[in-house]
Order: sequence, then structure tokens, then C-alpha cells
Amino acid sequence: MNLKMKYAVVAGAALVGAGFFGGALVAQDHKGHEGHNHAMGEHQAPDMNAMMEAFMKASTPGEQHAKMMQGVGMWDNTIKHWMDPSSPPDVSQGTYEIKSIMDGRYTLEKANSVMMGMPFEGMAIGGYDNVAGHYFSVWFDNFGTGVIVLTGDYNDKGQLVLEGEMSDPTSPSGKSWMREVITHQGANRTTMDMYSKMDGQIIKVMEIKGVRKH
Repeated sequence: MNLKMKYAVVAGAALVGAGFFGGALVAQDHKGHEGHNHAMGEHQAPDMNAMMEAFMKASTPGEQHAKMMQGVGMWDNTIKHWMDPSSPPDVSQGTYEIKSIMDGRYTLEKANSVMMGMPFEGMAIGGYDNVAGHYFSVWFDNFGTGVIVLTGDYNDKGQLVLEGEMSDPTSPSGKSWMREVITHQGANRTTMDMYSKMDGQIIKVMEIKGVRKH
């Protein structure tokens, strides 16, 4: 369904530290190599104001983050999962909780259901990367030990389209391509269609219809 500010303090400190430490090295080098500096030109310290302005712009939530927060709440899901596109899907019920974390910069998402007769539990971190300019989702669950990283944006139909790769023990490369298409039907209903590839053909493998509880 729908990660960088959690490193904000460390990143900010690193930027500032790098700038001041670099400035100190420049000053020391200038004292020890005055003749060389005159020949090669003066070193210039980094523009700390510009660096911090860029950092603050990258770390400030915007309209894309506000759009993400519209999904915050508890959802009831009806899940259809196709193991074989020519056979009827496995159908189950589940819940999906979306929380806003880190002052609206990310969403923390938790899923619970039964899939193929087994308890299923999954979690995701969702966000919008101001620097890269795209939405992303990092997903992990109790059916595996890896993560699925998807990135994308809204298309001209107003659907959020995310694509990426997942770990796949049945694939020679160990990975498989996947796509999620999320369609909102108003504020309280949503549909997520998941696609994969089989024999070079894109096929639908899952459909999740969500209805907001609160």
C-alpha cells in the first residue's frame, strides 16, 4: 500500500562538522604553505549557509507528505491472492494500520491477515524523498527475511504507481520485478493492485480493497 529525516541530527552534525573541520584544515594549510597558495590560488571554505539551506529544504515535509498523511488510520482489507492467474484467487480478510511518524515525514504501516492458511504479518515505512523527487515504500514481513523497496509517483490518472524488486528464491537472479498501483476511491476506500512477471508477461498477483474503519 502504501525512508531520511530519521538521520537528520546525525546528518546535520556531519555537515556542520565537515564544514568546520574542512575550514580548520584550510587555515592550517594556508599557514604552512603560503607560497604554494599564492601560486595555486586561495582555498575557499564551503558556503555553510547554502549547505544548511539545502539541508533544511530537503528535510522539510511538503505537500507530498501531507498527501500521504491522508491515509493515516485503521483499515479493513479484503485480500485476493493469485498463485496461478488461471485459477480462482485465495481470499482473506485483514487489517492495515497507518501511523504518521517523525512529524509527518514518514508513515509506519502494519498489516495483519491470514494468507494461504497461515498467519501473515507485515510492516512498511513509506515516505517521499524531497531530494530524489519520488515516493518510496520499504516493506518486510514474516513470509521472508528480506525487504522490498519500491519507488514511484502519481500518474495522470491520480494513481500512485510504485515499482521495484523483491527477493525471490525461485528466480535464477534471486530477484523478481513487481509493481503496485494504488487507486483511491474518495477518502475512505482504496484499492491496491500488485503485478509481477511470469514468462515475460505482466500478470496481476494480488488485489487489496481497503475500507477505512477510523
